[in-house]
Amino acid sequence: MLKNNVAYGIDLAGYSTGKSQVAKVTRIDSSNDCYLCASIIPTDLLKKYEGKDTLIEAVRADVKVFSNFISNGDVCAVDVPIDLQGLNEFTGNKTFLWETTKRPIDFKLEALPPLASLIGAVVARMQLIMEHFPDALGNTIFETYPAASLSLLNEKRQYKGGKAKWQNGRWDTNGSKSVADQGFSSMLNSMNLICHQEGRILNDDQFDAILSAIPLLAKPWLIGTDLIEHPFLAAEYLTKEPTGYILCGRRFWSRIEVL
Repeated sequence: MLKNNVAYGIDLAGYSTGKSQVAKVTRIDSSNDCYLCASIIPTDLLKKYEGKDTLIEAVRADVKVFSNFISNGDVCAVDVPIDLQGLNEFTGNKTFLWETTKRPIDFKLEALPPLASLIGAVVARMQLIMEHFPDALGNTIFETYPAASLSLLNEKRQYKGGKAKWQNGRWDTNGSKSVADQGFSSMLNSMNLICHQEGRILNDDQFDAILSAIPLLAKPWLIGTDLIEHPFLAAEYLTKEPTGYILCGRRFWSRIEVL
């Protein structure tokens, strides 16, 4: 559970291109307000290695980073499948073709298949990392899916690949006509992300890292039974959520200050 009002969000969508990002987000409560402070922090987490590099070296480096995140009672969420729910087992327990590469929640949310596409390497690395944290899943380490949280927040603009610049008190495209840049800047303003650094550039991977941490700062959490029974996830084949899977179901902040 949340102890220190601090959560880390880890965006691994850019892993194949070396653009993975980590955000530290803090919840600040006052008598009549709640706002968030977010910063992008440097890390060697899940950096790319060559195929001939030593496995134990790569995993040890990743484990050290996760240990630092949760050592003080803080929590973190990663946008990569962790609990595969028997996805890699083929014992007559599957009915549909999609079940060979996707979990029910992936199928419902139209997420990337854990055992295919661009995230297979990250899924494999996370399995090795989690062997070092046998009791952490659902306690200090969580899985999330930023795109689903945005849908729950009714923020459905196209923004992947986008970037925005903070100037004159709002995010804008800095003259770009890109649909992604326009959608991204519009969404940042809609969600009331603000910045005190004129000219600051924010990209979609950094935003996804921030958004990965936010569900852990909500009170109460949208997880477990509450998650699986949410109308947004209603489906007869979705009867059990992956352990530690968490989303943001509502806006609870007045603003998000990007440091």
